[in-house]
Amino acid sequence: MSALNKILIIGASGSFGKVVTSTALARALDVTLFVRRKSRLGNSGNAKVIEKRHMSLFVLRKHRLYAL
Repeated sequence: MSALNKILIIGASGSFGKVVTSTALARALDVTLFVRRKSRLGNSGNAKVIEKRHMSLFVLRKHRLYAL
């Protein structure tokens, strides 16, 4: 059985989501983040906003943010 290496975090910029996200990144997982556009992470210059309504979808790999 292969180890889990890809996860989706909804609300990654919230108080609980930040803890989950930092833990996943510390374990070098590929993390897909689903955050509100108005969040600091959603407005990051490191990625393009994919969905310009209420949520934004990003892929975070090895501490770098990429648009899907």
